[in-house]
Amino acid sequence: MSVINVGLEYFPMINFAMQQNNYNYIQKIIIANTAGYQINDVWLTLSFEPQFAENISIRIGTIMPGQIIELGTEHLKSIFLLIFLSGLLRESKDTIL
Repeated sequence: MSVINVGLEYFPMINFAMQQNNYNYIQKIIIANTAGYQINDVWLTLSFEPQFAENISIRIGTIMPGQIIELGTEHLKSIFLLIFLSGLLRESKDTIL
């Protein structure tokens, strides 16, 4: 049984225009401590497959029993990897032609 539940609100697709406009594709992360005790030194790390953005690491700290933490876009600034997105753009142009 998990002691920490994590929920994620995100857009199911990304594109070059989102990168150019500094748009956050992750809108919210909800973290809940379902254990009957506090959990210390909590870190949240997000990695992406394929690697279309840089990894994100956020120090959460201590989560008290039953506590729910919401992280909004101000905490979730991610850096799209332009090389990956421009590769998608080239691939889609090749497919159209």
